Amino acid sequence: MTCWDAENKRLAENLSSKVSRFKSLALDIDRDAEDQNVYLDSMDSNFMSATGLLMGSVKRFSTMVRSGRDNRKLLCCFNWTGLNFLSALLP
Repeated sequence: MTCWDAENKRLAENLSSKVSRFKSLALDIDRDAEDQNVYLDSMDSNFMSATGLLMGSVKRFSTMVRSGRDNRKLLCCFNWTGLNFLSALLP
């Protein structure tokens, strides 16, 4: 075996090692991306259900506001409760 053959073999092994590391890194990135997609899909589902819940609340509140004087006392209680809740959340 000549000097060139030994150098070629050493460089080929070095390249093979680097390719293996890049392949492993690419597989790790792929797994991480799949995990994040699953997480984001579940978040989308949660946001959609929260959106539906909020839309129903807004519709009920709008109906209560449009009903006039009949629900004025209930509306004041609702506003008072909401303000207390917000003041508890905000320092």
